[in-house]
Amino acid sequence: MKHQAIKISMTALAAALALVTPVAASATSGQRIASAGSSVTGAPTPTTVTLPLFGAPLTIEITTGPGGALASVNVNPADGFTATTLKPNKVTFVNEDGSAKVVVKSRGGGQKVETKAGSLADVSGPGGWSGELFGDGVITTVAFVIGETADGLPDITGVTTDYPDAEIGAVQRSDGDDDDEQGAVVKIRFVNGGQSRTLAIRVEQHTDEGEQHAKVSLALSKLRGVPLPASEVAGKHSWKGLLCDGTSAEITFMVAEDGTISEVVTSPDTAEVRTSEGRTDVRFSKNERVKIHVDGHDGELRLSIDEKIRCDAPAPDVNTPVSVPADGTDHAKDGHDRRDGQGKGHDRQRDQQGAPQSSPQGDQQGGDGGHDEG
Repeated sequence: MKHQAIKISMTALAAALALVTPVAASATSGQRIASAGSSVTGAPTPTTVTLPLFGAPLTIEITTGPGGALASVNVNPADGFTATTLKPNKVTFVNEDGSAKVVVKSRGGGQKVETKAGSLADVSGPGGWSGELFGDGVITTVAFVIGETADGLPDITGVTTDYPDAEIGAVQRSDGDDDDEQGAVVKIRFVNGGQSRTLAIRVEQHTDEGEQHAKVSLALSKLRGVPLPASEVAGKHSWKGLLCDGTSAEITFMVAEDGTISEVVTSPDTAEVRTSEGRTDVRFSKNERVKIHVDGHDGELRLSIDEKIRCDAPAPDVNTPVSVPADGTDHAKDGHDRRDGQGKGHDRQRDQQGAPQSSPQGDQQGGDGGHDEG
């Protein structure tokens, strides 16, 4: 199963990715926020990711359901891989000799795919990302190369994208002070009107009890609002999405130039609406909520729409053998997993730093998506 790389075809999160378009126009997938007359829908969009692993392609096809739950994850070719974790927000595959692992995560509008192997050489090579960022039918592509510096440290080079005016950050490196871990990360910020997303490309290597471990990850953040002049945000907006039973849901509302939200109308009309100080919480049920928030600063407003659709989804379908312990715990641990378990809080803080939702800059510094909760 060596001599493989990873190519992932991913259906984006159905309820967490939504599009804002003029109310009079038909809405498509993605979440677009902070433009007057916006509309948000929950239709899925395809994505393709390429990550290097032993140098040849492995295709993973992923579909999601309401709330972004993983519905199916298919590996092609599937020979030699076994699924060891099957959760609506996480699927893990391990190869026959345990030398490689593929992890797919989906949570809260974010997506993350990572490959883990023994050495930096095992995860080095060209990679890429292709898909719809904002659900407007425009396909964006990203290319990069994972390698090493002259000093043998992880490196990311050749980062390009065809997205106009994308902000490609400089390579940020860690030199191994933290438990001999060395790494590099590049973050690309995409902005479209009143919304933004960040793609984080990351490579890490470390030594654990004398054994080498390396991993590469591609993480796409959820959509975040971008500050705009208040006059551009003021007006009628709408959100559309899917509830857990597949029912279509819709919210329409008005935003004033002072950031006040009013005239909230829901379908189904049984939803409970709570509005206070620029925040509106629409509850279709206990586990199906949409939060609408307007921030104001220096004559600008930022409109954010955050779905909290938590469905009681079944385990995803896979096309490989399954070996999941009765307690659902993934016991196929490697060096990274031991460190991930001990330092999850640190990793989560590191991935999200610089991108607080309350910051006017949104996700300018980026952050990983698809963190696993369980």
